Amino acid sequence: HHYFCGLHRPWVVLISALSANLVNIVLNVLLIFGDQGLSFQAGWFGDAILNPVTGAIASLADSMGIAPMGLKGAAYATITGGFVEFIIPLALFVSPRYARKFGTLKAWRLSAECLRGIWRVGLAPGLMFVNEIVCWMFLMVWLVPLGGEAVGDDPVLHSTTGWIALQYMHLSFMPAVGLSIAAQAMVGKCMGMKRPDLASDRAILALKITLAYMGICALVFVIFREPLIAVFIDEATPPEQRAKLIAIGAQVMIAAAIFQLFDALAITTSAALRGAGDT
Repeated sequence: HHYFCGLHRPWVVLISALSANLVNIVLNVLLIFGDQGLSFQAGWFGDAILNPVTGAIASLADSMGIAPMGLKGAAYATITGGFVEFIIPLALFVSPRYARKFGTLKAWRLSAECLRGIWRVGLAPGLMFVNEIVCWMFLMVWLVPLGGEAVGDDPVLHSTTGWIALQYMHLSFMPAVGLSIAAQAMVGKCMGMKRPDLASDRAILALKITLAYMGICALVFVIFREPLIAVFIDEATPPEQRAKLIAIGAQVMIAAAIFQLFDALAITTSAALRGAGDT
């Protein structure tokens, strides 16, 4: 993916990701539910759009003799979707057109010099991402439940609201990550052109866009914090537990909103620095 982003061909990444997601969704319904099918209770949208599609998939499963596979089916669907996302850019990478234009089939032997260069540039960003993953795991798996115990609440409630908030944070920072990849590619191109002034302009532009987007997300998190949490709570949840989940989740959403702008700064500036070769 980063290869095509570096070539300023993000449509390759987009097409492969959308194709993989479509395959993943269809195969999930096909393999998880099999010939029993999946039925939505979603009003007119479910009756007019979702249920006809899932009904057709159930008919296909019945004709193929596919029984419900549950979690195993989800695993097969995810693996297949990942393969689709891999094979589309790979097919383009080894195509005659790219081989002629970029020599993609020439440098197939391992090069110690190239590996050293990749290690030198990629080690620091890799450690940064590992650090983020470990810290988030530590927070969500250990600290959040312990925080619930510390205030005399059920730690499961705090853990649940934390994971709910994390889903909304994905909607905030994942587009920002996409913008940061674009910033990294543009800064790298400008530095290759010996135009650090253009690199600075592109980085600042990406930062402004990211700050604006994540700032809007922060406002949404604060203003609609209770309805956003309620979306993930099952209707069968007892009223007292439901009210407690919403109350705790609202506090978590405020906390998530506070660091959105700081996260935008970190995501964009670190990507711009990587594009300039400073890792």
